[in-house]
Amino acid sequence: MGLRHGNRSHTSRRSASKPPDNWLTGPDHRMRRIEHALLLTALLLGTAGALSETMWLLGIAAWVLIAAGLIEMIYRP
Repeated sequence: MGLRHGNRSHTSRRSASKPPDNWLTGPDHRMRRIEHALLLTALLLGTAGALSETMWLLGIAAWVLIAAGLIEMIYRP
């Protein structure tokens, strides 16, 4: 006796692929995206500054990293 298609509920398939309600909305997600973007920018600028041996790129990377740290401290509960 195989599985009968008429009795199978399709709601479980839909709910499994649906993300949580607060996954892409809310203030926390926006601040996390900004923080991650700042961290990535600091990493790229720091690497470029170290490879090219330019202090101004390293300085900008340091300030971007400071901004990401401030966001982490202020906006995280």
